[in-house]
Amino acid sequence: MVLGRDGGALPLLWPLFQMGFGGTVGSGSQWISWIHVDDAARMAAWLLTSPDLDGVYNATAPHPTRMREFTRTLADALRRPHLTHVPGAALRLVLGRRATLVLDGQRVLPTRALDLGFPFAFPTLHEAFRNFL
Repeated sequence: MVLGRDGGALPLLWPLFQMGFGGTVGSGSQWISWIHVDDAARMAAWLLTSPDLDGVYNATAPHPTRMREFTRTLADALRRPHLTHVPGAALRLVLGRRATLVLDGQRVLPTRALDLGFPFAFPTLHEAFRNFL
């Protein structure tokens, strides 16, 4: 999930959290692999300008998180409560098969980028959210 101020999931989530309706979706234990939009752009430039780098690189932050932690960190950053819970069944009723995008997590690490020394400006959710607010 690419996190940006002007696109992606955050502009959709912010109003809900600011109104006090932020909370966990599904079990909360599903993994979310995310990256700050600036780190994603810098990683793409790094890969394109380094001819000795080839192969597959995971463009994710080095610290994936669980849904529960993601929503709690966002609520804390906005100084809003983390009270609601959207059951997976309810999300499936509304979104159908697309609910799997939220309910089925993936834990992906940028192992190759880290091994080669890529410097993440926003390695943690706290740092990413602080940059947006």
